[in-house]
Amino acid sequence: MSNKQHDKIRSIREAEPGDAFAVPAEHLERVIARASILQHAAGEGEQRQLSENEILAIGREVGLEPEHVRRALAEFRAESLSPPMPEDHPQLTRFFGSPHARVRRVMRGDPQDIHRAFERHLRAEERMRAVRLRGTSSVWEPDSSWMSKLTRALDLEGRGFELTQLKSFSIVTAPASPDESLVTLTADLGEARSEQIQGWGFGLLAALVAVFVLPITGAVSGWVWLLIPTLAAGGTVAGIFAIQRAMESRRRRAALLLEGLMDQLEFGRR
Repeated sequence: MSNKQHDKIRSIREAEPGDAFAVPAEHLERVIARASILQHAAGEGEQRQLSENEILAIGREVGLEPEHVRRALAEFRAESLSPPMPEDHPQLTRFFGSPHARVRRVMRGDPQDIHRAFERHLRAEERMRAVRLRGTSSVWEPDSSWMSKLTRALDLEGRGFELTQLKSFSIVTAPASPDESLVTLTADLGEARSEQIQGWGFGLLAALVAVFVLPITGAVSGWVWLLIPTLAAGGTVAGIFAIQRAMESRRRRAALLLEGLMDQLEFGRR
């Protein structure tokens, strides 16, 4: 970053509270990002990369604590380590929403140690089982053994076993810095979406059959046949909208459960 850019950042930070042009701290990122775009558009952009020490120095200039800057850097580096979202049919995603919910967090510790902590917790406390386990990557689903089913049904300790609402989810841990790891949890909601689509399809088909058959039986006049195209179009639009809303709610719920699992591991590990 050039001296001119440093001076701009310093002037923003030192602006008096009563200054009409003072910029709230939460808007600083937008201002700097826009200034960078303008500079590159003018052909004045610099191609070099910033070192960690330079970034820490800039953070100090705008009042950011080094520990927060280092954590942000760790998360930025970890972005490239996060596994790609599982593939889905583009038209299904477009009309009915994504069948996946994902949460990520940078946690202190070695990737293998963190993953083993997840394994122990899921087996002992949540009654889940690994259907795939490869070092720091695994896929989990509710344990279907009779003992686990009985334990979840009785729930004598009041655990709730809410994670079993997720039919399948994956865990991937990867190093983000020498002493931190990126944890990525991804819930697969494909089965729930399929059930929503099938239910809507059967309902729409039943309605169309009823509208088609009733005039034949003489229960209603034949002009009702004219309603079939309108009913089909309206039912399709309403069904897509309803499924989108239902999947959005399921994704929020899944993300909340996965965040809760991370909280238990991050703050409960010894």
